[in-house]
Amino acid sequence: MRIDLNRANDQARQMRLQSNRLQDARTQLLLLRSQLQRHWRGEEVEIIMRAINRLQSELMVATNNTAAIANEINSVANTIRREEDLAIARADLTQANNNVNTLRRSVQQAERQHSLDPTASTQRALNDSVNRLNNAMNQQSAATARVRVLSR
Repeated sequence: MRIDLNRANDQARQMRLQSNRLQDARTQLLLLRSQLQRHWRGEEVEIIMRAINRLQSELMVATNNTAAIANEINSVANTIRREEDLAIARADLTQANNNVNTLRRSVQQAERQHSLDPTASTQRALNDSVNRLNNAMNQQSAATARVRVLSR
C-alpha cells in the first residue's frame, strides 16, 4: 500500500495552522505585555511580566517545533514515496530482465527450428520471436532508465 501524500500534506498543513495559531497567541501576549508596561506600575506587574515573558518563550518554542514537525511530515512522506517508486521500478526492471531472458531463449529455439525446417511458417515464428524480444528489450531499457532516475 502506497503512502497517501495528500493525507500527509493535509496533516502538515494542519500542523502549520496550529503553528500560526500559536504565533497569533504569542503576538497577543506581547501586545498585552506592552499595554501593561505602559499603563501599570507595581510589584505585581513585575511578577505578571515575568510570567508573560516565560509564556511567550514557551509559545515561541512550541511554534517553532510545530512548524518543524510540519516540514518533517512533508519531507518523510516524500522520501517514502520516492522509495516506493524506486522499489516498483526495480521490480519492473527485474520483470523486464526475466522477459528478455525468456524471449532470448524463444528466439534461439525459433532459430533452431527454422534451421531444421526453413519454411515460411518457421520464418514467421522466428520473426515474431525477434519482434517480441525487441519490444521486451525496449521495455527493459525504459525500466533501467527509470531506476537510474529514481536512484539519484
